[in-house]
Amino acid sequence: MATCRFAVEREFAEISDIVLDARVRAVRWDVVPWAMIFDLDLQVYAGSRFPEDGRTRAWLCFASACDVTLTAEMVRFGNGFLIGSEVVRTDRGKTPSGLDSFLYEFVSIAPDGIEFAITATDLFLIYGSTIITASDSAIEHERRLELLSDRELGEAVYEIDPELFQRGTT
Repeated sequence: MATCRFAVEREFAEISDIVLDARVRAVRWDVVPWAMIFDLDLQVYAGSRFPEDGRTRAWLCFASACDVTLTAEMVRFGNGFLIGSEVVRTDRGKTPSGLDSFLYEFVSIAPDGIEFAITATDLFLIYGSTIITASDSAIEHERRLELLSDRELGEAVYEIDPELFQRGTT
């Protein structure tokens, strides 16, 4: 890519802090093999990482995702959901192929109290470097694609580790 329109965060503690209050707009299995991706509207705050308050598009990527548990009853995710707690990571040992495995857990708000548990070998966040001011909690679809296209995000995933998503969990 000629210009870097995104940044990547791999440090778990930083990811957990950044994604708190993010709106998950879509859960994607169609981007790269063996990965579950949360397509986010990310609220950002001025500081060392971002120049100003606002919103951007991001992908929260669970590499080699194999077990997904959603604890919910009588709920609809019409406009997505908000990540309402820190993401907690627990070591789950090794996969059959010898990769480290972790359980990532968090609770949503809006709708309230939905518990998520995802087992994966890695977690990373790709987020846009362009920040916009949004009047409500959702960024319109066309504007999200202007911030970062699916193609750019997919390329970013492969730039991180081209083999990461080709090996699966076996």
